Amino acid sequence: MKLSFFATPADGVLVWTMTRPDWTCDYGLAAIPRVVLMIAACDTKPGFPMADWAAKRRAQLSGGTA
Repeated sequence: MKLSFFATPADGVLVWTMTRPDWTCDYGLAAIPRVVLMIAACDTKPGFPMADWAAKRRAQLSGGTA
């Protein structure tokens, strides 16, 4: 697998994608002080909206309602 994408779409949010010809894994990380939440979503087709997922989870962790 190789790194095909990474971004920091918001403060405390990191997303990246690892791919190979027949498989894609999207990763999301949401962090606030003393708490980190990470998820991986893998499938034969890309497209999981990881940036949205991670930003919403961070807002929830920090007391927002996103």
